[in-house]
Parts: sequence; C-alpha cells; structure tokens
Amino acid sequence: MLHELYEIIAEHYQRRYPDYQRPPVPEICALANKFAAAALMQREVFLEALFETGFDIVQLHHRFYKAYSSVGIRAVEVLNERNEELPVEERIDLMVMIYERMEDGDPREWGFCTADKFKIRYSPRTRGVKLGTRGGVWLPGGRLRGPNYRAPRYPWHLIPKRGDGVAPDSLALKVVNAGGCLCLQKVTGFDLWGLNDLTFIAQPVRWYGKLAKVVLLGVRSKDNQVLRPQLNRLRPIVIDESYQLI
Repeated sequence: MLHELYEIIAEHYQRRYPDYQRPPVPEICALANKFAAAALMQREVFLEALFETGFDIVQLHHRFYKAYSSVGIRAVEVLNERNEELPVEERIDLMVMIYERMEDGDPREWGFCTADKFKIRYSPRTRGVKLGTRGGVWLPGGRLRGPNYRAPRYPWHLIPKRGDGVAPDSLALKVVNAGGCLCLQKVTGFDLWGLNDLTFIAQPVRWYGKLAKVVLLGVRSKDNQVLRPQLNRLRPIVIDESYQLI
C-alpha cells in the first residue's frame, strides 16, 4: 500500500507543479520501495535492531516481516546516514549480497540444487566501500584507481555484484554445496597495514527444505565485533583467512 501511496503522491505533485519531472517507471518503483521501507522500518528502531542482531539480514527479515532485499537495502541506507554524522574512524561500512535461486515453479518441486542456478539480485553497499575500475587506470608512479596504500579501493572482480553468478571457491559456493553457515574471518591483500581487511558471513535461506537464497554480508575486519550477536547465534564454520578471495 505504501508503494502505491508514493506513486500517488508523485503523480499529484506533478499536477500541482508542472515543472516537476516525474521519474520513469523503473526509477519510481525503486523510489517507492525506499519510501515504503523508510516508513515500515523507521531509522532509530531499525538501527537498534540492526546492531542487536549483529547485522543479521535473515533475523531482521523475520522481525520486520519485510523482503530480504528490502532489509539489506534499508541496512545500507541507515548506516550511510549514521556514517555521515560520525568521524571517519568511527564509521562502519557494510556490503550485502543476496544470491537468489533462479528456478521457476513451486519450491517444493524444485530439482537438484546446483551453483549455476544462483545469481545475485541485490548487492547494496555503503558509500565507504569503493571499487577499482574494471581494467584499472595506471599512471606513472602507481595505480590511480585500485587497492593500494594511497587509494584503498577493492579490486573490481573481488566484490560480488548484481548479476554475478556463484564464483569458484567462493563462500557462496561452499554454502550451496554444504548448506551450512560460514564465516570468513579475514580477507587480506588490500593495503600494507591491513586497514581494509574484510570479514564475511554467508547464511543459507531455505524454503520447504530447499535452498532458495544465500545471504552474504561483509564488514571491515576492524569492525567485525558488530557481527558478534549473529556469530553467537549461528555458530558458523570459521575459515581463518584468504587472500583476495570471498
């Protein structure tokens, strides 16, 4: 209902102010979703729940009765707002990747589960998570855009993005194959001091006993204490370290 309300407001606003340019359909749908999420997952309430659950997207989905994608997007939005009010060293960055099983029909009738059936549909991340360009831009004296000590950007290929499938040797592949929760404590190799090392948790979502989604989320390792409530609840298999591989 709130989704439709946003579109009604936009339509009436356009009539009242003729110079107002109403966004095209795909964009206005995204804005309507944000409007509904902000109304149903109000910032202070949601932010408290976010830290209380240890950034657990699945738990927040059950608590607020909203789609996994809406919860992930809202988590990134409220953290972006919070980060703007804090000094750089106190900001917390978050990336959420939701792999969905691209299989039609009743989940109870789905066939054998294989990694090629999964793709990322949503991959929101806070503004502090910056990626290098696909090919990189090289200048004399070093790489201008890329993960080095002067420009802490993560390699383009490292962070899973919307439309990506399940990569070989990835956390998502391990969840698809084994079905359990995993925690990768440290992904290294981005700067000389480890300031941009990452920690990830991968969690399966099942419908009628069939794997339907894999929720992958990451924070900088320096902030991984925020994940403690989720880790205590899930008791995932822990992988100590990897070099630029999620």
